Amino acid sequence: MRILQHPQNPMPRQTVGRARSPRRLGWLAALWLAALALLAAALCGCGGPAPAPSGQAAAPAAPGITPGPLQPLSPDTGEGRYCLGQGEQAGLFWYIDYASAAAAPLCSKPGCAHTGPDCPARLPGADYVGTPQALGDGRVVFVAGSGGCDAAWLAGPDGERRLLLECPPGEYGLSLAAQDGTYLYYCRALSDGSLAYARLSLAGGAPEELFRLPGGDGNGCQLLGCEGRGLVLYTWDLDPVPEITITDDSPGSIEAAVQAHNEALTRLFGRRSVLLVDMDTGSQRTLDRWETPLSEGEGRSLLWAGGRLYWCDSAAAGPVHWLDAAGGSGEAGVLPDSMNAPEAVFTLSGVVQNHLLFDRYDPAADVLSRYALPLGPGQGGEPVPLPLSYMANGFPHPVQILGQGADSLLVEYEVRELPHQAGFYEDGAPITGTVPVNLWGVISYEDYFAGRPAWRTVEGAYLR
Repeated sequence: MRILQHPQNPMPRQTVGRARSPRRLGWLAALWLAALALLAAALCGCGGPAPAPSGQAAAPAAPGITPGPLQPLSPDTGEGRYCLGQGEQAGLFWYIDYASAAAAPLCSKPGCAHTGPDCPARLPGADYVGTPQALGDGRVVFVAGSGGCDAAWLAGPDGERRLLLECPPGEYGLSLAAQDGTYLYYCRALSDGSLAYARLSLAGGAPEELFRLPGGDGNGCQLLGCEGRGLVLYTWDLDPVPEITITDDSPGSIEAAVQAHNEALTRLFGRRSVLLVDMDTGSQRTLDRWETPLSEGEGRSLLWAGGRLYWCDSAAAGPVHWLDAAGGSGEAGVLPDSMNAPEAVFTLSGVVQNHLLFDRYDPAADVLSRYALPLGPGQGGEPVPLPLSYMANGFPHPVQILGQGADSLLVEYEVRELPHQAGFYEDGAPITGTVPVNLWGVISYEDYFAGRPAWRTVEGAYLR
C-alpha cells in the first residue's frame, strides 16, 4: 500500500494508472468512494501527529547545513522526464528530453547495448519498481520491493545506484514524500497501522524519525504538495460504515439490504481537513475543514499548485475557490450553471500556463471532457474546451499531460493495442493476444490549447 500522492507539478490530479474519472451513481458511488477511502486508511491516520518514540521532534540539521524549502518529488524535471520502459523498451530506466523528443536509457557506460544485467539502466530484480523521482541535480530516487519488503535507492546521472534505506520486516509500505537538497523525506507504514514520517540524509547515514500519524479504521490522508518546510495533507475521519446484511440471495432481499445500507450512509459523516504539517517540528495547522455525509462522497475536488489550495464542488458547477498558507483566499473563477448535468463529476486536474484545468464527467453521455479556466487579474469568462483526446478501452480520454517544459508539454496521446505472445500451449502453439502500449509525444503549449495534434512522437513505449 502507498500514501496517495499528487505531485505538485505538473498535473497534481493525474495519478498513475488513472484511466477515467469515476462514474457517479448516486448511493452506490458513495459506497465505492467510502470503500476507497477505507483502503487508504490503513496507510495514513488523520489524528494529530504523535511525537517520535524518543520524545523529540525532528533532530536538528548537521552543523553548517541549512535545509531549504521542501520540494515535491516528481519524475518531471522541467527539461525532461524519467520513466520506465514498456514493450521493447521494458526492463530499463529511461529519460525523455523535451527539446529533442528523444528517449535514452539512464546509462552512460561506453558501448553498452543495454541488454545485459550489467547495464546501469537495467531495473533491479524486484517484485515491483517505482518510477524514478528527480532530485533536481541529475540524481533520482526510487522505491523497489521484494518479498513484502520495500527499499529506497539513489541513482546518479550515469544510472549507478546505491541503497539508501530498507524497511524492516513487518513494515508494509514505503512512500517517498519530498526533498530539500539535503534530506529525503518519506513515510513508512508500520505493522500497527500507524504512519511514521522520517528523513534521511542524501549523503548517507541513519534515518531520523520525525513524528507519527496514528492509524485507525476510517482514517486516511493524501499528500497534496509542499509549502515552505511543510507537507500539505488532505485528511479524513469517516464514521464506521456498517456491513451489508443479506438474509438470502433472492432479488428482493438483496435490494432491501442495499436500500437499508444506502439509507444508513445518509446518517453517517466524514470529517475532512487540509493540514500543513511542519516536517521539522511535527506541528500542524489546519488550512481548511468541512464535513459531508458519506452518501455524498468527498464533496470537493482539491488541487494544490503554486502555493495555493484550489477547490470546487465535485458534484455541481459553481465557484472555484482558493486559499493559501498566509491566510489569503478568493475565487479563481466560476464554472457556469450550463455545465451542470445529473450526477456530473467535476475534477480539478492541474495548472498549465496560468490556466486551471478541470475535467467534467457526464455519466448519462459517458463523456469525459477537459476545460481550461484562465487565472490571474483581469481573467475570467467561460471555461475554454480542450478538444485533444484519444480512445482507450472504448472510452474517450483527454490527452494526458505528463510533464511541462519551457515551451512544450509531454503528453500521452494514444493507447494502442499491439499483438503480444504470452506463451505456448502444451502442443507448442503460441498463446497470442494484445497488450496496451502508451504512446507519448511533445507538443507546444500553443498547439495544445488550440487543439492541434501537432506533437512530435517519442519513439518507443513507456509507463507513467
